[in-house]
Amino acid sequence: MLRNNIKKILSIAVSVFIFIGCASIVSKSQYPISFRSNPTHAKIIIRDEAGITVHEGETPATVTLNTKRGYFKGKDYTVWIFPIKVDTVKSKLLIL
Repeated sequence: MLRNNIKKILSIAVSVFIFIGCASIVSKSQYPISFRSNPTHAKIIIRDEAGITVHEGETPATVTLNTKRGYFKGKDYTVWIFPIKVDTVKSKLLIL
């Protein structure tokens, strides 16, 4: 009786683990991200966690960014926005 209960619990735990893992593996690997500003034509620079510039341009812009850097690991980006005649704004962007 106890042995059957242990088998049931283990099979449920394995099933949950498999389904959670599959959701991360089969999700999209790229997403479009839109950047807008008021006033328009603010300069934007996007760099990944290695400091590599992945996009440089002006608003409005739609940039397709990778979401993964390996299994179960999200990708980090830093976004710099340079509005016209205003202080620079820096923000972290984490895409899972």
